[in-house]
Amino acid sequence: MNSVQIIEINHGNDELAREVEASFANVRSNPPPGYSFFLTGENMDFRPRRVGDSYIVAVNHRGMIVGYTFVEEVSKASDIGEMSRLDWFDTINCPRNDAWGSLSKAELRSQPGYNSYSGSGSMLHLNCIEAFRKGRGIGRRIMQEIKMAGYELVELEAYGSNAERFFTKQGFIDTGITTGDGAKRVMVWNNPLPLFSSVHYQEERSRIVHL
Repeated sequence: MNSVQIIEINHGNDELAREVEASFANVRSNPPPGYSFFLTGENMDFRPRRVGDSYIVAVNHRGMIVGYTFVEEVSKASDIGEMSRLDWFDTINCPRNDAWGSLSKAELRSQPGYNSYSGSGSMLHLNCIEAFRKGRGIGRRIMQEIKMAGYELVELEAYGSNAERFFTKQGFIDTGITTGDGAKRVMVWNNPLPLFSSVHYQEERSRIVHL
Protein backbone atom coordinates (compact mmCIF):
# COMPACT_ATOMS: atom_id res chain seq x y z
CA MET A 1 0.00 0.00 0.00
CA ASN A 2 2.09 2.88 -1.32
CA SER A 3 -0.25 5.58 0.00
CA VAL A 4 0.28 4.54 3.62
CA GLN A 5 2.39 6.94 5.65
CA ILE A 6 3.79 6.57 9.14
CA ILE A 7 3.40 8.50 12.40
CA GLU A 8 5.70 7.69 15.30
CA ILE A 9 4.48 8.62 18.78
CA ASN A 10 7.28 8.71 21.33
CA HIS A 11 7.22 9.09 25.10
CA GLY A 12 6.11 12.61 26.06
CA ASN A 13 4.45 13.42 22.73
CA ASP A 14 1.00 13.70 24.33
CA GLU A 15 -0.41 16.19 21.82
CA LEU A 16 0.20 13.90 18.88
CA ALA A 17 -1.11 10.93 20.90
CA ARG A 18 -4.36 12.75 21.56
CA GLU A 19 -4.79 13.53 17.86
CA VAL A 20 -4.25 9.89 16.99
CA GLU A 21 -6.63 8.73 19.73
CA ALA A 22 -9.36 11.06 18.45
CA SER A 23 -8.85 9.84 14.88
CA PHE A 24 -8.92 6.22 15.99
CA ALA A 25 -12.08 6.77 18.04
CA ASN A 26 -13.84 7.97 14.89
CA VAL A 27 -12.69 4.93 12.93
CA ARG A 28 -13.56 2.54 15.76
CA SER A 29 -17.08 3.91 16.22
CA ASN A 30 -17.81 4.10 12.47
CA PRO A 31 -15.57 1.52 10.82
CA PRO A 32 -15.36 1.66 7.02
CA PRO A 33 -16.25 -1.50 5.05
CA GLY A 34 -13.62 -4.19 5.48
CA TYR A 35 -12.25 -2.92 8.79
CA SER A 36 -11.88 -5.31 11.74
CA PHE A 37 -10.40 -4.94 15.22
CA PHE A 38 -8.99 -7.99 17.01
CA LEU A 39 -6.44 -6.50 19.41
CA THR A 40 -7.59 -2.93 19.82
CA GLY A 41 -10.40 -1.87 22.14
CA GLU A 42 -12.61 1.19 21.85
CA ASN A 43 -10.65 3.38 24.29
CA MET A 44 -7.16 2.90 22.89
CA ASP A 45 -4.41 4.83 24.68
CA PHE A 46 -1.58 5.79 22.30
CA ARG A 47 0.65 7.41 24.94
CA PRO A 48 3.90 5.48 25.55
CA ARG A 49 4.64 5.18 29.25
CA ARG A 50 8.44 4.91 29.13
CA VAL A 51 11.33 6.50 27.25
CA GLY A 52 12.18 4.17 24.37
CA ASP A 53 8.59 2.98 23.92
CA SER A 54 6.77 4.06 20.75
CA TYR A 55 3.55 3.61 18.83
CA ILE A 56 4.14 3.41 15.11
CA VAL A 57 0.86 4.25 13.40
CA ALA A 58 -0.02 3.77 9.73
CA VAL A 59 -2.47 6.20 8.11
CA ASN A 60 -3.85 6.39 4.59
CA HIS A 61 -3.98 9.40 2.28
CA ARG A 62 -7.12 10.63 4.05
CA GLY A 63 -5.38 10.64 7.43
CA MET A 64 -7.41 7.61 8.55
CA ILE A 65 -5.65 5.10 10.80
CA VAL A 66 -5.25 1.71 9.11
CA GLY A 67 -2.94 -0.07 11.57
CA TYR A 68 -0.28 0.30 14.25
CA THR A 69 2.38 -1.44 16.30
CA PHE A 70 3.71 -0.89 19.82
CA VAL A 71 7.47 -1.31 20.26
CA GLU A 72 10.15 -1.04 22.95
CA GLU A 73 13.68 0.08 22.08
CA VAL A 74 16.59 -1.29 24.10
CA SER A 75 20.04 0.30 23.94
CA LYS A 76 22.93 -1.83 22.80
CA ALA A 77 24.64 -4.06 25.33
CA SER A 78 27.13 -6.90 25.22
CA ASP A 79 24.65 -9.48 26.56
CA ILE A 80 21.53 -10.09 24.48
CA GLY A 81 19.99 -11.89 27.45
CA GLU A 82 20.01 -8.66 29.43
CA MET A 83 18.44 -6.77 26.53
CA SER A 84 15.62 -9.14 25.69
CA ARG A 85 12.16 -8.00 26.73
CA LEU A 86 11.18 -11.61 27.36
CA ASP A 87 12.33 -11.01 30.94
CA TRP A 88 8.84 -11.12 32.45
CA PHE A 89 9.06 -14.90 32.08
CA ASP A 90 10.93 -16.79 34.79
CA THR A 91 11.94 -19.39 32.25
CA ILE A 92 11.73 -19.71 28.49
CA ASN A 93 10.47 -23.00 27.11
CA CYS A 94 12.81 -24.52 24.58
CA PRO A 95 13.05 -28.03 23.06
CA ARG A 96 16.22 -29.82 24.08
CA ASN A 97 17.09 -33.24 22.73
CA ASP A 98 13.46 -33.74 21.67
CA ALA A 99 12.25 -33.01 25.20
CA TRP A 100 10.84 -29.77 26.52
CA GLY A 101 12.99 -28.01 29.06
CA SER A 102 13.69 -24.46 30.11
CA LEU A 103 16.18 -21.88 28.95
CA SER A 104 17.62 -19.17 31.17
CA LYS A 105 18.15 -15.64 29.92
CA ALA A 106 21.89 -16.20 30.13
CA GLU A 107 21.53 -18.99 27.57
CA LEU A 108 19.52 -16.90 25.15
CA ARG A 109 22.64 -15.98 23.17
CA SER A 110 22.97 -19.60 22.05
CA GLN A 111 19.64 -19.64 20.19
CA PRO A 112 19.21 -19.06 16.43
CA GLY A 113 18.95 -15.37 15.61
CA TYR A 114 20.07 -14.27 19.04
CA ASN A 115 23.46 -15.91 18.47
CA SER A 116 24.06 -13.51 15.56
CA TYR A 117 23.79 -10.40 17.74
CA SER A 118 27.18 -8.64 17.81
CA GLY A 119 26.46 -6.08 20.53
CA SER A 120 27.13 -3.15 18.21
CA GLY A 121 23.53 -2.06 17.72
CA SER A 122 20.30 -1.57 19.65
CA MET A 123 17.40 -4.01 19.82
CA LEU A 124 13.66 -3.57 19.34
CA HIS A 125 10.95 -5.66 20.98
CA LEU A 126 7.72 -5.68 19.00
CA ASN A 127 4.82 -6.12 21.43
CA CYS A 128 1.91 -6.22 19.01
CA ILE A 129 0.94 -5.27 15.48
CA GLU A 130 -2.50 -4.93 13.95
CA ALA A 131 -3.69 -3.98 10.48
CA PHE A 132 -7.35 -2.99 10.42
CA ARG A 133 -7.70 -4.04 6.79
CA LYS A 134 -6.23 -7.35 5.70
CA GLY A 135 -4.49 -8.04 2.43
CA ARG A 136 -3.63 -4.40 1.71
CA GLY A 137 0.07 -4.49 2.61
CA ILE A 138 -0.41 -2.44 5.78
CA GLY A 139 1.45 -4.83 8.06
CA ARG A 140 4.24 -5.12 5.51
CA ARG A 141 4.51 -1.31 5.33
CA ILE A 142 4.79 -1.06 9.12
CA MET A 143 7.46 -3.76 9.19
CA GLN A 144 9.36 -1.98 6.41
CA GLU A 145 9.48 1.11 8.60
CA ILE A 146 10.82 -0.88 11.53
CA LYS A 147 13.46 -2.68 9.49
CA MET A 148 14.76 0.58 8.00
CA ALA A 149 15.27 2.17 11.43
CA GLY A 150 18.71 0.62 11.95
CA TYR A 151 18.10 -1.82 14.80
CA GLU A 152 20.51 -4.72 14.83
CA LEU A 153 17.90 -7.15 16.08
CA VAL A 154 14.10 -7.16 16.34
CA GLU A 155 12.39 -9.74 18.56
CA LEU A 156 8.73 -10.66 18.93
CA GLU A 157 6.36 -13.38 20.04
CA ALA A 158 4.18 -14.69 17.21
CA TYR A 159 0.80 -16.07 18.22
CA GLY A 160 -0.69 -18.56 15.79
CA SER A 161 0.30 -19.98 12.42
CA ASN A 162 -0.91 -16.96 10.44
CA ALA A 163 1.36 -14.65 12.44
CA GLU A 164 4.27 -17.06 12.05
CA ARG A 165 3.82 -17.16 8.27
CA PHE A 166 3.57 -13.38 8.05
CA PHE A 167 6.75 -12.75 10.03
CA THR A 168 8.62 -15.49 8.17
CA LYS A 169 7.81 -13.64 4.92
CA GLN A 170 9.23 -10.49 6.54
CA GLY A 171 12.56 -12.22 7.12
CA PHE A 172 12.13 -13.31 10.74
CA ILE A 173 13.49 -16.67 11.85
CA ASP A 174 12.20 -19.14 14.42
CA THR A 175 14.46 -19.19 17.49
CA GLY A 176 13.12 -22.53 18.72
CA ILE A 177 11.77 -20.78 21.81
CA THR A 178 8.14 -20.65 22.86
CA THR A 179 6.47 -18.66 25.62
CA GLY A 180 2.99 -18.58 27.13
CA ASP A 181 2.92 -22.36 27.75
CA GLY A 182 3.89 -22.96 24.15
CA ALA A 183 1.22 -20.70 22.64
CA LYS A 184 3.64 -18.08 21.33
CA ARG A 185 6.73 -18.62 19.20
CA VAL A 186 9.69 -16.28 19.63
CA MET A 187 11.03 -15.01 16.31
CA VAL A 188 13.81 -12.54 15.53
CA TRP A 189 15.01 -10.49 12.59
CA ASN A 190 18.72 -9.78 12.18
CA ASN A 191 19.64 -6.62 10.30
CA PRO A 192 22.46 -7.34 7.84
CA LEU A 193 23.33 -3.62 7.52
CA PRO A 194 22.23 -1.79 10.70
CA LEU A 195 24.40 1.30 10.19
CA PHE A 196 23.41 1.79 6.55
CA SER A 197 19.73 1.27 7.38
CA SER A 198 19.85 3.88 10.11
CA VAL A 199 21.47 6.54 7.90
CA HIS A 200 19.13 5.83 4.99
CA TYR A 201 16.14 5.88 7.33
CA GLN A 202 17.01 9.34 8.65
CA GLU A 203 17.59 10.73 5.16
CA GLU A 204 14.58 9.27 3.35
CA ARG A 205 11.83 8.86 5.91
CA SER A 206 8.82 11.19 5.59
CA ARG A 207 6.84 11.57 8.81
CA ILE A 208 3.34 13.00 9.33
CA VAL A 209 3.29 15.47 12.22
CA HIS A 210 -0.43 16.19 12.39
CA LEU A 211 -3.46 14.33 11.12
